[in-house]
Amino acid sequence: DRLSHGPLEFGTGTWVLAHEFIRWNLAFADRHERSAEALKIIVQAWMEDTVTYQGKYWQFDEALPTPKPYQKPHPKLFQAFSLSEATARWCAREQITPVMIVSHPEAARRNAQAHFEAAQQAGRSDVTEPGNDMGGLRQIYIANSRQEALELADKGIPGYGWRTFWGHHGFYEAFRLPGQEGEIPWTLESMERAHYLYAGTVDDIKRKLAEMIQACNPSYLVWWIEQGFSP
Repeated sequence: DRLSHGPLEFGTGTWVLAHEFIRWNLAFADRHERSAEALKIIVQAWMEDTVTYQGKYWQFDEALPTPKPYQKPHPKLFQAFSLSEATARWCAREQITPVMIVSHPEAARRNAQAHFEAAQQAGRSDVTEPGNDMGGLRQIYIANSRQEALELADKGIPGYGWRTFWGHHGFYEAFRLPGQEGEIPWTLESMERAHYLYAGTVDDIKRKLAEMIQACNPSYLVWWIEQGFSP
C-alpha cells in the first residue's frame, strides 16, 4: 500500500475444512470467531501506534506495528468466497465487502437483502439498496460459440482447476440449487445452472450479466481470470 500509494485492497476469508485446523490443534467450530478476532487486531494495528489487545484467542500488550498503510484509515476490506446470509450480515455490520460466490438468482437476491437489512440496522449511510458494497464472483469465457467457450473453461480454472484443487475443499457446495439434495456434480453444467460460470458469445455474456444485475446488482463484479494455464 505504501509502495503504490494505494489503493491496496485487503482480502480475508475463513477456511472450510476441519483437517486444516486439526493439524494445528485448533477447534474447527471456533474458526469464524477466531477469524473475526484476528481481523479486529489487524485493523487496530493499522490505525493505532500502540496496540494492546485482550481477547479470547490472542492477548498482548503495547505492540508496536509498523509501517502503517498509506490509505487512511486503512485499505478497503473484502471477504472472499462468501457463501451465506450470515456472512453477508456480518460483513455489513463490520463494513467489509462480501464477494459472494453463491450466484443462483434466488440465493443471490436473498443474500443481497440480508446484507442490506444488516447495514441499515448498523446505521450505514453508504448502503442505500440491496447490492451496495457487495461483490459477485464469476468466471467468464467468451468465444464465437457457447461450445468453444465451454472448451476454454474446461481447460482453465472452472474445469481443470476446480477438479484438481477447489473441488477438494468443498466449494462445489456454492453451486447447490434451491431444493437440491445429495452431492453436487463436479461439472461445468453445475456451475452454469447455478449462474456462476458464464460461457458463450458476447451477446450470451451480456444477457447473463443483465440477469445478475436484476437479481442482486452488486457494486463489484469480481471476474476470476486465470493466466492461461492448461493441463
